[in-house]
Amino acid sequence: MTFAIEWKCEGCGAPVDDGDGYICLNFSELRAAERGRRAWEAEHRPPEGELRAISSAELDRYPRPAR
Repeated sequence: MTFAIEWKCEGCGAPVDDGDGYICLNFSELRAAERGRRAWEAEHRPPEGELRAISSAELDRYPRPAR
């Protein structure tokens, strides 16, 4: 499976060509998102060898990614 990332300007929303622009990361927001994701996944981990269905309400509480 191949994924393509389309970068956009945060100010105007225009696409940013490869090699142009830069990325800013808020590491505290990134770490908070990772902690939230790990906690959610641990809470929703199925027993060993079993599949688990996740309801839309549970999925709706999945932590949002860092911006």
